[in-house]
Amino acid sequence: MNREELEAVIGHEVSHIRNYDIRISTIAVALASAITLLSSMAGRMMVGRCRYVVVEVMIEIVVDLKLLC
Repeated sequence: MNREELEAVIGHEVSHIRNYDIRISTIAVALASAITLLSSMAGRMMVGRCRYVVVEVMIEIVVDLKLLC
């Protein structure tokens, strides 16, 4: 890769940083991970416990997450 191509690639990557593309992707991944974790926890809590209580807890968690956003 010559110097002009390298400058073009670096400029392209810096534009992602300036346009907050990385931040949006990071937030999206974090939210998807949180949803996966919560659903996994809810599934494990339902085994051998009262489902009504688990549903109440999940509703409270979702409401709290909405308040954070």
